[in-house]
Amino acid sequence: MKYLILFCILITQSCAHEIKTNRYKNRVTVTGPIKSENIYIKQKPPQAAVIVRPQALATNSLTGKSIGGSLGVGEPTAIEPTAVEPSREQQQASQLPIEPLYWIEEVKNIYLSPVAEEEKSKNLNQIFDSQMLPKEIKASKEAELKEKAPEVFEYYQAKELQTFWDQKNYEQASLIALELKESSNPYLNQKGKYYYEQYQFVRKASAQKIGVLLPKGDKQSERFLNALNLSFGVYDQKNNPFQFIVYDEIDSPIEIEKHFENWVKTENVIAIIGGLKSKSHSLIAKLSQHYQVPFLYFAQKSDVTKDSSYLFQYGLTLDVQIRGIIENARINGIKKMAIIYPNDGYGVEAANLLWNYAKAQEIKIVAVQTYHPNESDFQGIAAQLSSKSEEWDRSEEFKKIQKEMIENEPEKKKKILEKTALDLLSPVYDFDAIFIPDTPKAMAKISASLAYYGIRRLPLYGTKLWVTSESARLAGHFWSNYLIFSDSAYNHIGTQIAVSHPFIEDYKKNYNKTPEQLELSVYEAVSLIKASLEQGVATRPELAEHLSQKARANGIFGQNIKFDQYREINAPVTLFRFDENMKMIPASDLISY
Repeated sequence: MKYLILFCILITQSCAHEIKTNRYKNRVTVTGPIKSENIYIKQKPPQAAVIVRPQALATNSLTGKSIGGSLGVGEPTAIEPTAVEPSREQQQASQLPIEPLYWIEEVKNIYLSPVAEEEKSKNLNQIFDSQMLPKEIKASKEAELKEKAPEVFEYYQAKELQTFWDQKNYEQASLIALELKESSNPYLNQKGKYYYEQYQFVRKASAQKIGVLLPKGDKQSERFLNALNLSFGVYDQKNNPFQFIVYDEIDSPIEIEKHFENWVKTENVIAIIGGLKSKSHSLIAKLSQHYQVPFLYFAQKSDVTKDSSYLFQYGLTLDVQIRGIIENARINGIKKMAIIYPNDGYGVEAANLLWNYAKAQEIKIVAVQTYHPNESDFQGIAAQLSSKSEEWDRSEEFKKIQKEMIENEPEKKKKILEKTALDLLSPVYDFDAIFIPDTPKAMAKISASLAYYGIRRLPLYGTKLWVTSESARLAGHFWSNYLIFSDSAYNHIGTQIAVSHPFIEDYKKNYNKTPEQLELSVYEAVSLIKASLEQGVATRPELAEHLSQKARANGIFGQNIKFDQYREINAPVTLFRFDENMKMIPASDLISY
């Protein structure tokens, strides 16, 4: 036994030493998503996190998480869940006798137990679920329970209410809720009142009333309302059969909650559209779910629909921009990339998205550097990426180069000896492109530092933040023709992209300007609402379900549009670059998702 313990200690020390050695060689090994840390990987790239929601990858039908595949190819496929063997309790329950109603005494004991009503309800539901009564005798068992234990029967009704509600059988659920409203049990009484009130929200809805949430006095709000009128086929609000109930989008949670209550309880709107800000997305998701009212959300915030089955999103999200970048990189044969990102919400999200989508396309992320959002000096980052930092021991290489130069030009020995490693060493890096999810000003400072350390004329990828002529000017001589960035194709109709559509012509005729992404997105989203209402949809849950599964419409480019499995529609994205005259031109063919 003594020798066994000694052997274990030796093994442990050996493993610890090996881990330390490996960490020293590779600087940092990353096994999860990018975090707020300064990371550099020289040789072996880190393992990326689980792929974040690539729309066209295979998905697990149980979890909805992506499991691999090729980006942008075909429709999502589902893996069938494996059969689950019944638990021991389920097997026993299925073998228990139906007659008599043997568990009456047991449920009475739970009913009389001194626990909270919510816990009591949970325990009773477990017993109800274990009975597995055949449908043909279920009614007689319910009658027996009601007769022998009427107080417990109300808990059974509460369980049935929840089941019907989850199945969207609101009429049946409302009948049970109406009975529970008369219960003397405060817990069940409150439950009945809540669901009966929810039923009133669901039942009352006018197909001609639309709630609108927009920032007051904002230019985008005016464009949004213009597009909203035209999308319903009218040019004048007075002649529009649809009524828009417009409320101000403000940062006050109390006021936004009042807006929802008025829309649903007083105005009886069938849907809400708007939400150009991103600060209130969590509250909007919560309220749309609570009031069961479809909300078509337009703020450019990724991954917001997961918090509400009634929240739908349309726009050029960061997610779709990054997918466009990776697709462009794949087309251009890029195999390895570096990421330099600010340590803020936008930068971290963008870096993680690129990392995951790059992995899906077998593009390796071999170097990652982060910096404070207010950073202005990027010399250290450039030194790291070029392998000219003091952390990279290239002293032998430096001495060899210095010796060869002195042998070739001995008369210049003094000047050669005065030169530093920065002067003599060539950059050593292992990537074909760099991704910088930051503003043009930050990109310009980073690119200048990279050029100083010898990293030049590589594709620099960025997001729509670079959609400005200032980007090319700031990038300077070494980089202006190497900037590649994503933007909505809709923003370039009439310039780089030519397309004819009745809505575009109507908008030009009425407002003397070409519609851009916001207006065209409103048109396409409204087209899906109209398609649903034309099918006879009359309630908010029906509209939400129809938008999720059945609604189809023709997009601006003639494509068939619909909300995907995440209740999102992404505007078509295209990649741009600057030519020799600093004019923005398409960097690739149109990429749609």
